[in-house]
Amino acid sequence: MHLRPDYRTTARQRRWAGLAAAVSAIGALVAALLTWVKFGSDFRCDVDFLSGCSRFGDCSRVFASGPSSFFEVPVTAAATAFYVVATAVQLSIAFDRRWFYGVERELAGLSGWVTLYASIAMAAYAGVVLHTFCIYCSSLYLISIVYCAAAHGSTGTRLAEMLMHIGRLRWLGTGRGMRAGVLATALGMTSWSAEAFVYDVGRRTANPGEACTVDITDIPPPALVSLGGENADVVFHEVIDLACGHCRDQWQELHEIVGNSAGRVRVEYHLFPREPGDQYRCAPRGFEPDASSQLNQSCYAGLALACAAKTDPKRANRFLELLFQLQERRAPPFFEPAHVLRAALEAGLPVSADNPASSDLGRCIESDEEVFTLMYRTVKFAMDQGIRSTPRLYAVRCTGGACDTAHAIQVQGAKHERFLESLAARMLGGPTTNADGSRP
Repeated sequence: MHLRPDYRTTARQRRWAGLAAAVSAIGALVAALLTWVKFGSDFRCDVDFLSGCSRFGDCSRVFASGPSSFFEVPVTAAATAFYVVATAVQLSIAFDRRWFYGVERELAGLSGWVTLYASIAMAAYAGVVLHTFCIYCSSLYLISIVYCAAAHGSTGTRLAEMLMHIGRLRWLGTGRGMRAGVLATALGMTSWSAEAFVYDVGRRTANPGEACTVDITDIPPPALVSLGGENADVVFHEVIDLACGHCRDQWQELHEIVGNSAGRVRVEYHLFPREPGDQYRCAPRGFEPDASSQLNQSCYAGLALACAAKTDPKRANRFLELLFQLQERRAPPFFEPAHVLRAALEAGLPVSADNPASSDLGRCIESDEEVFTLMYRTVKFAMDQGIRSTPRLYAVRCTGGACDTAHAIQVQGAKHERFLESLAARMLGGPTTNADGSRP
């Protein structure tokens, strides 16, 4: 038995369709909100739950991964477009109209299973490939489950029959099916294009200098790792946690900016492991830890980097790169001592391949009070400044070695590369527009 396009909807189907329309409308609003928040995390100076690694949740790996964007627009914009189409389809059933040429129920059933399978695929990708799960994305997963159930109710058919009919997709080859498909696609593309246009306009007009200037009474304690010219005109002080995915992403972007600045920009990295470590070697008692940092042994990795900077500063940059690579290559915990010491050996640090724990670096990690003191100072600075998430960047202008900390620009959370490039250009006194008149 096939679904007939001239079938009149029942009161029960219309009630289910009304519920499905409400759920899909909520889905569109939630997806649009996440798109806006993602814009703020990329192009504004403040921090939010998508741009900062904090103990309240870490979506860094999910929103920094390749599938999170589509044509440089967050994939949540596509989710908004999908739910806009789904809302229109369900409203057509609820009001017993034929806006989609009589194949509304087929579209409703198909949309229910598409959103469910898409959510399962995204959740599986986050868990299996990225080794994480974004708690804020779970709202969309829940919406997809409820919508699938309501969409099934709006079709008025048995589950097995609906699956068989949708699976054949023969109705798409009919005249009504093709017209409905073109209409649904046009509506979805219009919604996506409008959101992409607004997103692009916002990106081009965002000014990283607005509302970002702060007066800091002190700059972070001496950096463990630095890159760039000693007499740079602009210094980026970056407070990072090695277990933070956003810190890894911004580290790559800052390296590109420094490499293209001809020595006029320097970046200095200050460690803020969001866990106290064994015997509180990285933070004082009472420090509120982050579960992810504790799981990944961020304190141990930070002590190893501090010891590397003390032992051989020239190789510390390479060691930092290898530590961040452990985030990408390994499932949690990232920084087990054996893996950290193996990375140190690869960086050329004084580590014995036969017994790395007994090497100079291993002994420093376990017992160097000077390193412990430096880590304490950085954590205290972060606590005094109210830092609760990473990364945190302070951009400071310098002249002849003297830096103006009273007019530093504070950036909370990881930002899009274009944001940081524009910020560096403005602080260096460079052009604020491109040749075509657009903002850099």
